[in-house]
Amino acid sequence: MLIVITLIACNPKTSPEPSTSAEPTITEPTITEPTVIEPTVEEPVACEDGQSCTVGGVAVHITSIEDSRCPKDVTCMWAGLATVQLSIGDAAHTLELNPAETALPEVAVGENTLQLVRVEPYPEANTSKPPTRTAWLQLR
Repeated sequence: MLIVITLIACNPKTSPEPSTSAEPTITEPTITEPTVIEPTVEEPVACEDGQSCTVGGVAVHITSIEDSRCPKDVTCMWAGLATVQLSIGDAAHTLELNPAETALPEVAVGENTLQLVRVEPYPEANTSKPPTRTAWLQLR
């Protein structure tokens, strides 16, 4: 008889008994990384002196590029300027790139800004023929 009681006590139950208490279900919160929205920045576009180009959907005409920057192989008292005359539609603008300043020259175009990023080539001393200048513009 002792063997029968022992076997009954060791018999595992095949299904759990239903719970009579109403315990709340706890779920772990889902953590997501914050969404960062970067402003759209177009790549710089090269526009040669006297030509038209499209910068981020904006039609730009380069009227002239004048470069009085100190040549890179000369010591000067003044850094000089690269001046770009351009038109957007009927509006004329002048952007002056000063090597002594860190801020880039810009003009408002609707809700965006058109920046003069650089003028190439940088002047060199003893060049017989002035090169064709290129203005690099970027829409921000």
